[in-house]
Amino acid sequence: MKRYILGLSLCICLASCNKYLEAVPDRSLAILTTVEQYEQLLNFQFLYTTAPAIPDFGSDDYYLSEQTWLASSIRIKNAYSWQSDFYEGNNSSGNTQDWNAPYNNIYYANVVLDGLETLKEGKGTVKYNEVKGHALFLRAFQHYQLEEVFGQPYRPETAITELGIPLKLSSDLTERVSRATVATVFKQIIQDLEKAAELLPADYQVLNKERASKAAVYALLSRIYLTMQDYGKSLAAADECLKRYNTLLNYADLAPAYKFSFPDNDEVLFVTRQGGTAGFFTKTNTWVDTLLFLSYDEADLRKQVFFKDAIPNGKSIKSMYSGTSGPFSGLALDEVYLNRAECRARLSDKVAALADLNMLLQHRFEPGFFTPLTEETATDILRKILQERRKELLIRGTRWTDLRRLNQDPAFAVTLRRLINGQDYTLPPNSPKYTYPIPSKEVTFNNLYQNER
Repeated sequence: MKRYILGLSLCICLASCNKYLEAVPDRSLAILTTVEQYEQLLNFQFLYTTAPAIPDFGSDDYYLSEQTWLASSIRIKNAYSWQSDFYEGNNSSGNTQDWNAPYNNIYYANVVLDGLETLKEGKGTVKYNEVKGHALFLRAFQHYQLEEVFGQPYRPETAITELGIPLKLSSDLTERVSRATVATVFKQIIQDLEKAAELLPADYQVLNKERASKAAVYALLSRIYLTMQDYGKSLAAADECLKRYNTLLNYADLAPAYKFSFPDNDEVLFVTRQGGTAGFFTKTNTWVDTLLFLSYDEADLRKQVFFKDAIPNGKSIKSMYSGTSGPFSGLALDEVYLNRAECRARLSDKVAALADLNMLLQHRFEPGFFTPLTEETATDILRKILQERRKELLIRGTRWTDLRRLNQDPAFAVTLRRLINGQDYTLPPNSPKYTYPIPSKEVTFNNLYQNER
């Protein structure tokens, strides 16, 4: 029976409709009648969970030659050059997968959540609560991923009026859903995660990194509160995460290859990768930003772990944090340390902020070559933390979100620039182009307000 359900689940995943919001549910899901069957369906969703790639395609961590840019897909070309007409009228699955794939995951999370409510047996058991907690985590994770691409940036003063994404909270795909406000989206995401933290067993700690754990829930909450600029709550969530799991990877242990050889290294909490990148960022003609590369100290082992020689010159990425050619977009402890360090700096706890940053960096340098950073002004410490955040979380899906929030402060705002075929392209701080357009078919079918570009 397990093998049958497993096969059924895979077929459901592969046959799922590209157009999530206008799809028709798979009638075969009606045969799922036990907690274990819903768990297996959810297992497949975690296995095939992907995050949007277009935020990194549009980031300032890399650059392309004109020839490489011209040969790239519409999705990559237009994200890289911040085009207003992003889709060019092309609503193919490849062009719109950054929207489709997360909503597909959300649909199956809702199938599980709705289905669990209908069960006659097993409610309230440890297994029932665990499966429900996993489903809530998956729904929250993907709603957040979508919000940071297709919803307006979180601005504390305007979050209650600006538009976020459509929140899908049931498996009824005939229901048309309008866009919620940014505040409503974040409130729902946090509610799902807080409930997941209650339901997941206390001893279920990072055993399977393609599933949720309490530590992963708090890591995501820390990221979300940082996005909201609620530094006290981000700090508290980081503390809760590190109480449950606290292992940093020593990069000296990666010698002699200096390469991530596995996707679930010791500091990973939750594994997921970007969809539709096909090794794009590890190609030798995809170059790392020159100033970014030069910012790494010679004794910084990240220089050896992350980079390789490019063609014809420069540097490209040798090894993704995921251990594969697909960029890692999950949750890991290096980010949690950086979250906590930033929050402590912003809350004027300079000593603790430096302690967190030094703890991370001493795991990144050649043994005996790291000199701990000493106390400076609060502003200098914060700048150093943000610089190390960019260097550490390279092509991890966080740079775009960081730009969206940091650009709200003139002290940290940056203008991105590209030179392509002799033409200058710029992305100024707080540009509406930091929010990607919703696929036009979704706008038409659900009567959604389109993002201005």
